[in-house]
Amino acid sequence: MALPVSLGDAEVECGRGSYIETLGRIYGVSEEQAAPVAILGTPERAAEQVAAYAAAGVDRIVLSFPTDDWERQYELGTRVRELVEAG
Repeated sequence: MALPVSLGDAEVECGRGSYIETLGRIYGVSEEQAAPVAILGTPERAAEQVAAYAAAGVDRIVLSFPTDDWERQYELGTRVRELVEAG
């Protein structure tokens, strides 16, 4: 399962609406379809969301970073993985 992700501090949550709108355009889906799968916020919050998918039986998750600051997103994504693996 591939999940669109935007990681950062708590302020990332404030931009949720515009991010969801952008995802809808990128993937050709409605905002209502994009919203439930988007992961936004801190690495800790993202780890909780990823862990929920794993608990539901998803055994492979690919984090997709459709943003310009992909290098920083990969660094934060590494933190998400560490948190999920630590349980």
